[in-house]
Amino acid sequence: MADLLSLSGDVTNADIATRIGAYDAIVASGGDGTARSIASLLQGHDTPFALIPVGTGNVLAAELGLPRDATAIAHMLLHGPMVRLSTATVNGSPFLLMIGAGFDGQVIARLPLALKRRVGRIAFSWPVVATLARKPRLFTATIDGQSHDASWLVVANAARYGGPFTLSRRTTVLAPGFNVVISRATKRRQRFSELFNLLMGRLERSATIDMRPARDVEIQDAGALPVQVDGEPLMSTSYRIAADVSGTNMIVPAGSVTPRS
Repeated sequence: MADLLSLSGDVTNADIATRIGAYDAIVASGGDGTARSIASLLQGHDTPFALIPVGTGNVLAAELGLPRDATAIAHMLLHGPMVRLSTATVNGSPFLLMIGAGFDGQVIARLPLALKRRVGRIAFSWPVVATLARKPRLFTATIDGQSHDASWLVVANAARYGGPFTLSRRTTVLAPGFNVVISRATKRRQRFSELFNLLMGRLERSATIDMRPARDVEIQDAGALPVQVDGEPLMSTSYRIAADVSGTNMIVPAGSVTPRS
């Protein structure tokens, strides 16, 4: 039988790093932030990981069709194929799903983490309302060498957003490169329209939205610009986001995606 390293809250990163080579797989229970932490620890290793999704957004779980039923989880762990996730970096640190600057960065910055743990998605209600009450402000990002003004920027390594919502099918966590979403909204009604279209799965139809493929994104002189990575706040004076620097092996349900050859 394969050896599995099961992670809980009392296991430190140092514990994991020193024990990775002794196990056939790492099994973690958590959400997108947990998956990002494990992917970071596994850089340079072929050891795969599996995720039991118990987070709030669970974008990765939606992207890959990860099960929640105990029997299905056990079957995935024992018989599921292994795929190679496309891993990107922000300021040299790996991430799996997306970087959000502006609107969703503001939402995450306002999110009470203790309340999120207790009530889940409901905790996002007030941060979203409070952020929508403010007029969008522009900042500048450089995308593959070209300068763009945006009030909301999503550098997506995945098709999903916020769990059940589809940002765009232009890329997935298994495909190389980014899908960059650029919002030029400067009015609250424009932001409302964008979010409505996102909920309806047609964000690309928004008049203030531009989407394009990219591999390198920079935000200089970010100052107090709120930024989130895989659902967690990120603080820096500037950001360098690079695609396809490495990859991470993951165990997924049979039939959910094409396994790695």
